[in-house]
Amino acid sequence: MGRSGEAGIRRKLVRTPGLRWLRRPVVSGEQQHFDLAYVRAGPRNDRPLLVLPGGPGLASVMPYRPLRAAAAARGLDTIMVEHRGVGLSRTDGEGADLPQDALTMAQVADDLAVPSTPSLSCPGSTGRAR
Repeated sequence: MGRSGEAGIRRKLVRTPGLRWLRRPVVSGEQQHFDLAYVRAGPRNDRPLLVLPGGPGLASVMPYRPLRAAAAARGLDTIMVEHRGVGLSRTDGEGADLPQDALTMAQVADDLAVPSTPSLSCPGSTGRAR
């Protein structure tokens, strides 16, 4: 997909209801950061359901709006993350793709723990809507 196609998808994604961002380190212990995108839907509680969207070729929250609505209707606090390296969580603060050394399972697991913590009080992270 060309840059113009990617830009169009990005514009559509940023209009997703409930989209929030967390500032995360690109690589643990370094100063460079990126924005981790996630969507939270449903009534808040201390045991949210963490959903990792995707499969081969698609790891975006966008096509899962009906799933989030159904979960919210059933009273589930649902968090869906566009994990590092894909979708809105693909680039660093300068717009460059995240480097390969930033795409480890340990860093992804670290990222996934943050939105599900009630206070979002993880070093280097700030929950905020854009």
